[in-house]
Order: sequence, then C-alpha cells, then structure tokens
Amino acid sequence: MDLTSQFLEFLNTKLGHLYRPIHIRTLHAALITTTCIMFVFLFPAAVFSMLEPDWTFLDSFYYSYMSVTTIGVVDTLPASRIQNPETEAFYKICVLGKHDSFF
Repeated sequence: MDLTSQFLEFLNTKLGHLYRPIHIRTLHAALITTTCIMFVFLFPAAVFSMLEPDWTFLDSFYYSYMSVTTIGVVDTLPASRIQNPETEAFYKICVLGKHDSFF
C-alpha cells in the first residue's frame, strides 16, 4: 500500500464516524495538493530567494514555476556569484538537477 493510500485510510479511521467519505476524500486531495505545491514550488523558491541576493521571493517563485512546468522562459537565471568553488559547484549541480529531473 502506498503512502497516499495509507494517509487516506488514516483519515477514514479518524474522521469516518464524523464525515461522509466524499468529504474525507476531498480533504485528502486538498492536503496532498497543498503538500505538493509546498515542496515543488514554495520550498525551492525560499531556497533560491536566500541564495540569490538580488531576487525577491516572487522572482524565486517565478523561476521555480517556470522550471517545474517546463515552460522554460529564460528571462531569469540564477547567478554564479558564490565565492567558495565547492559551494558553487554544488549549487550548479542542484540547479541543473532541478531542470533535468522534470524533463
């Protein structure tokens, strides 16, 4: 049984006596969607806004959205102004890995 089904089963056991199954499934879908949005869009945007000094959170969110949805408008790119060469290499690998994992 996968994690999503286990979570739905957990919600059914805890809330099944209070709510109809359609309401529990709707809550389940809303929670899964919110979690996915947080991990796919908001968390990377927060990381980029901390690492890129010239970017606001909105710029970082825009970059994350364009990267994940593979729209690929290249008007915003991460800079490579990191002083430590090891950190810069890790940063570039993470940014490129983010792009390659969704194609």
